[in-house]
Amino acid sequence: MTYLKVLYYFLKYPDRFWLAMDLSRMSGIELRSVYRAIGKLKEHHLICDHSKLYYLNAEIISHLYGKKTELRKKLENGSTVEAFKIIYKKYDLELLLAKHFIADPHGEWTASELSLLYGRPNSTVQSALEKMQILQIIKEDRTEHETNRTNPINYRLDAILSANLSSKKNYLMERIQEMENV
Repeated sequence: MTYLKVLYYFLKYPDRFWLAMDLSRMSGIELRSVYRAIGKLKEHHLICDHSKLYYLNAEIISHLYGKKTELRKKLENGSTVEAFKIIYKKYDLELLLAKHFIADPHGEWTASELSLLYGRPNSTVQSALEKMQILQIIKEDRTEHETNRTNPINYRLDAILSANLSSKKNYLMERIQEMENV
């Protein structure tokens, strides 16, 4: 869960470059745990680093823009999506889902779609979504479910985080380019 708390701060302030000490102070997590969480986030390419500064990987923001319909068509046809059928450790599912929602910040997905996409049991995906919901990374959209109980609940990235990511992406990309050129 600590890596999700740390990720939350990267999503809440996407244009900010963080020191591990600052993340520790803001989140109230022990510094050693923050370093472990940063390592896990870097392993999944959610964040990058530059001389002790950590920042959100801007290349994954809206990465699935326009591709989600292709993914859904493949899921409806019953064909496996090869890129997602990789075996990961149990605790990596939350990070995979977080990366998925960052790549598609305005998209809505059901637990069963994500279960098929990542080849995990529906209950496991549902549990991971609930953890992310507790930390306010994602929200559930019950509008269709309220009108007809047979409709599944849709999940999407929190509206505030989604707006932050969309508005700050270009700025973050420019800052990263400047840092790489220095």
